[in-house]
This record gives sequence, structure tokens and C-alpha cells, in this order.
Amino acid sequence: MPRVQSAPGLVAEVAEFLSSRPSREQLLDYHPSEAAQRRAEELLQKQNDGEISREERHELEEFALVERLMRLVKARLRVRKPRPE
Repeated sequence: MPRVQSAPGLVAEVAEFLSSRPSREQLLDYHPSEAAQRRAEELLQKQNDGEISREERHELEEFALVERLMRLVKARLRVRKPRPE
């Protein structure tokens, strides 16, 4: 049976990125890894097919939460002027 990637993988990915103290531009350019994007697509397909488990539904909800967080961060960065260095 294949091992299922858990959402903490995406959460850990974003935490690692944020802890690297990215620049404003890096934050605005951030996208999840290809592996995380593929997993999210897989979960969405399972949901659409009605074949998603409770654990997978929770994982998909965590993906959505991380996406909302990053969209909020990016939106706030766009309305603020960059700080002079």
C-alpha cells in the first residue's frame, strides 16, 4: 500500500520557507512544491469522485488553510510599500 503524504508535509514546507526569513519578493513569488501541488490535486480528485477518506479530507482542509494564509500574507504585502533597506 503506498504511503500517503500528510498535510504536515506542506505545513512543514511553508514553515521552513518562512523561517528562512524570505524577502518581500520571495514571499510574493512563493508557490508550494510540485509534490505538494500534485498531492492537493489528487485529494481534490478524490473529493470530486466521492472517494475521500476522513483523514484525506482533513489533509485537504489543511492544504486550504495554508493556501489562505499565504494569500493573506501576499495581499498584505501588496498593499504595503516596501521598506527601504
